[in-house]
Parts: sequence; C-alpha cells; structure tokens
Amino acid sequence: MTDLGTLPAYPNSIAEGINDEGQVAGGASDEPFLGGNCSAFLWQDGVMTDLNTLIPSGSPLFLWYATGINSRGQIAGQAVVVSTGEWHAFLATPVENESDVSFTSGETRERPKVTLPENVRRLLDRRMHFRGSRAGMIRPQ
Repeated sequence: MTDLGTLPAYPNSIAEGINDEGQVAGGASDEPFLGGNCSAFLWQDGVMTDLNTLIPSGSPLFLWYATGINSRGQIAGQAVVVSTGEWHAFLATPVENESDVSFTSGETRERPKVTLPENVRRLLDRRMHFRGSRAGMIRPQ
C-alpha cells in the first residue's frame, strides 16, 4: 500500500485507476468524498500532479475528476465548462515534446486553486446528492 499524498490546497484525494506502469489517476478535493472544489490528478514516480497544469492554459474545461488511466497513459474523467457549468467527459492523451518538464521524486506541479462560480457549485451539489456518497463504491475496470 502506498500513500499517494494530496495536492496543495486539497487535503483529500481518492485514487480511481492504476495502469501497468504504476501511474494512478483520481481526484483531489478540499472536502471529504469529493465535495466542494476538486481537481483531477495524475500520480507517477512519487509525484502527484494537478492535471489542469498539463492542459493548454486557454482551455474552457476544468478537469474535475479522473476516473481511470489505461496502459497508454490516457486518462478519462469528468470536466466542467467553468463559464456555463456544463459537464463533459474528457479523454486526456499524453504528448511528448521538447518543452515537457520531467517529473522527479519530490516535485509537485500545481495550478492555483480554482473556486467554481456559485451556479456551477449548485449544479455540482445537485449532481453529488443525486449520485450519493462515493464512500465504499468500487468501480469495475
């Protein structure tokens, strides 16, 4: 068993998927059971990275929660359009280029904590209440 830690400003984290390379995807939250403000993460080589730091800075999507990762490193999850509160599924595919930063043990890349607009938080609250608590849920792979 490995303690993956948390992202700065998010004291809670839940791992949802792991691949054969040992990469883990999940969500970090400022409240238990992924309530409140959340952010999707990738954990690899002892480093937890906020996935929102790895997407283009002008993206209208905020990657809220990662639900799985495959052997190619592709991550699936849930994202929200911050301006409208619309929910979308996302598939993030890693790309390699000369400007990528290599991750080493002990480093953490983070994006400033995003506080969702009140209308988006209300939609999130309704969604979470509808789904119920995630505690104890096991998702088949």
